[in-house]
Parts: sequence; structure tokens; C-alpha cells
Amino acid sequence: LSSPAAAAAAASAASAAASDDEEDSSSASVLPYDYYDNLRLSPTATFVPLVAPNEPGFAGGRNLYRAIDPDSPPAHSPGVILCHIPTYLRWTQLDQANYRLVDASNGGYDGMAGVLLAMHHFNNGIGAVVKDLDGINNRCSIRLTTESFDTMGFDLAANVHLFDSVLNTEFDDATDPQMGAIIGTTTSDVSTSMASQSGIFDLPQFSPSATSTLLDNSYQYPLFSRTIASDAATAARLTGYLQTELNVTYFGMVYVNDAYGGSFQQDVRQWATLRRMQLYAFPIEPGAAYYEIIDALTFLQEKKVNYIVGTFYPDVYEDIMGPAYEMGMAGAGKVWFFSASLGPVFLDGSAAALESGSSAALATPGNALLHDEGGLPGFPQYDLFLEEWRRLGADDEALEYFNSKTPEWKYHFYFTNETLASNRNWGYFSLRNPSFVAAYAYDAAVALGLGACAAQANIDVGDLTVPPM
Repeated sequence: LSSPAAAAAAASAASAAASDDEEDSSSASVLPYDYYDNLRLSPTATFVPLVAPNEPGFAGGRNLYRAIDPDSPPAHSPGVILCHIPTYLRWTQLDQANYRLVDASNGGYDGMAGVLLAMHHFNNGIGAVVKDLDGINNRCSIRLTTESFDTMGFDLAANVHLFDSVLNTEFDDATDPQMGAIIGTTTSDVSTSMASQSGIFDLPQFSPSATSTLLDNSYQYPLFSRTIASDAATAARLTGYLQTELNVTYFGMVYVNDAYGGSFQQDVRQWATLRRMQLYAFPIEPGAAYYEIIDALTFLQEKKVNYIVGTFYPDVYEDIMGPAYEMGMAGAGKVWFFSASLGPVFLDGSAAALESGSSAALATPGNALLHDEGGLPGFPQYDLFLEEWRRLGADDEALEYFNSKTPEWKYHFYFTNETLASNRNWGYFSLRNPSFVAAYAYDAAVALGLGACAAQANIDVGDLTVPPM
């Protein structure tokens, strides 16, 4: 979490902070989850950007804020510098068949909860999971806040909000402050687009789940980083398993032709070539028509492959696996290795909901999922995180706060904010393990916080004009 790379990428989030800022005195009590949100939005608070427009050091939409509220406890507010880090994740996705947005909020909620838990630990100096956070509120005056936004799986939705916020000329607008960094997005396709824009505005961007190796290009995405392994690592392990454990010399692949699928196909092909294996890969476009799917399956059928890598999304699972079974390309004698993009099919109950006896249902057993995990029980660091996650289920204050931070639902047809928020109760945290997005989002928020504090401690502010306390 405190690696030089993470700190360096996160450091520019605090480049406007002065090295001689007063430290925030911390009381023995833990502040409420919403304390710094309330401070930011308090009508009696002074909320001033640390670097004003047209001053040396101003960098577009990136800024930090000094917040002082005479009505808040003096021990907590003087000298506090707020760094606002919005969280962009996918809470809904497009149902291609009906062209409507449907609920895909578990990943979004998990990621948001991981970020909020990390910021609570950071703001209060709680080192229960990451020891570096122990007492950091006494050593660093920066405090983190966030709001959640639903990308809907579209780069346009993410970038429109980014530009609206960055180009907001009300620099002292506490309801929509200039951001210090970004956490997100969920998918590689949206992340590649957004990382190009965030780089222009000098905004560090940390993703908990975008795996495309395209994002490794530091020239095109100079401030992008992630807390999840890239697809290159997955491709290496997959081809190694096929060759070493199954004695496979050739195999097939059906992949969605976007930033995620195309990049993963390239990684798999590269590793297959290194291992002297033959890969037969066929692309399908997002929202592929029936004839495109049949063309892909016919291609693999002609190549007589028995092992197939499937890299596409849940919305076309039945459309692909149903015909695959009917053509003899799934079921007995065939094994599919599904990439992590299909995790929701198997982990959120979608596979169990397939119509019994349908071709897609018959095609499902006996296959494998290349699933990402933020850790496994028995690993000490993950056990510490899991213990804190479980405690949230019995914390009414945390549940109320987390549910209040769900995004606004402006374009959704099947549900409302209330129905999505209400199903996050004690059981959500106590009876299920968090997804990898939760653990990696926690890591992302911690890395950004530690990097910001490191920058604050070491930066040479030069001619920056820092508003007086």
C-alpha cells in the first residue's frame, strides 16, 4: 500500500499543500463517518481552496481545501485540509436485449464501502488493517471525503461528470469541490477513456478492478495506477495451467472486441506463443448479433478445439453459451475458462437463475472461472480486513452512512435509490465475503491518502500563496 510507485502516483493529489500546515489534534474518540462531510457542507464553515485560480501551482480542476468551522470542536477542525476523491464505479449496466439499465450494484456498493471504510480509518488514524494508518491523523492534516457516481459502464457518463466537476468555476463550492484524485473506474474500457482525460487535468486515478494491460502505458496514462493485477499476469497463469496441468497444445478463445477483451486476447496470445501453443481466437463486437456469435462458434468448431477461453460480459452469456451447447461446443468433452468479467454470472446467482434444462443451463457445469480475489481467509492481512468488514454489519451508524452515499439514480427504470439501498443490511456484511473490488478499493483509498501525506511532508511550496488559517 505504501510502495514508492503508489506514493508517487498519488503525490500530486497533495501538491498544493503547504509543508508547515498545523497538525490536527486528535481526541481519543473516533469521529463519526460523516464528520468531514458535515464539516465540508456546514453553513458556518469557511471553505477555501488551497490554491486559487491564476496563482502559481493551480492545476485545472485539482485542488485541496482548508475547512474551518467555528461551531465544530476546536480539536478537530483548525488546520484540516480536505482532499475530495470521488469514486466512479459501475452500479448499473445495459441489458442489451431490452435496452434498459439493470441492477449491477453489488460491485459498486462493495467498492464504495471499501473506500468509505478506508477513509474512516485514515481520517481517524485507525491502523486495524494497515499499520501505516495508526495515528496518521496526528502526523498529517489531510482528511479525505468522497461521493459515489454510477458510470453505468459507459465512458461518456464518467467523462461528462468529470468535466462538469473540473470545469466548475465555483472553486469554493463545497457541494461539488475540485477533486484531488479519482478512484475508479470498474471496467478497463471506461478506465482507458477516463484516464486519458484525468491525465490532462493532472489527477491521479486509481482503479480497483480495471485489468487491461493497455493501462500500463505510462506515456498515454501517466497518472493512472491500480491495486489489482493486470491481465498479463492472468494470461501467464492461464496458459501455464493449460500446458502444465492439462497438456494442452492448442485452444480457442471468444472475446469481446473492446479495451478489456482485446487487450486480454493479446496477452493470452503472447503467452501462448512463448509457450509454443496455438491460439485460435475470434472477436465479437459488444452487443453482438446472433449471426456474429454463430460465426465465432463455427470458427472454433472447425478448429476442433476442446478448451476455450471466454472473455465477454454477463449480458451475452446465454446468447453465447446456449448456441455453443447446441453446436456441441459446450457440455461434455468441452471446457470453457471464463475470465473475471463473467464473475457475476457465477458469484451473484445468475447461473442458478438460468431456466432449468435450457441450453445455456446445460452448458454451464464443468467449466472454470478465472476469478479475482482481494485475498483469502487465512492470509493475515486479508483476515484483518475481513474482520473490519464484518463489524460493519453490526454498526448501525456505518450502515446508515453507507446507504446514504449510494449514487443518484437519474436514468434507471427497474428500481429506485431506496430499493437498492435497503438491501444493504447487517447480512450483506456479515453473511457474505466482500468482492475483490471492496478490498482493492480499500487499498486504493489508503494508497492515495498515504501518498498525499507523504507529499505534504516533503513538498517545496515555493511561491504558492496559501490562505491563512
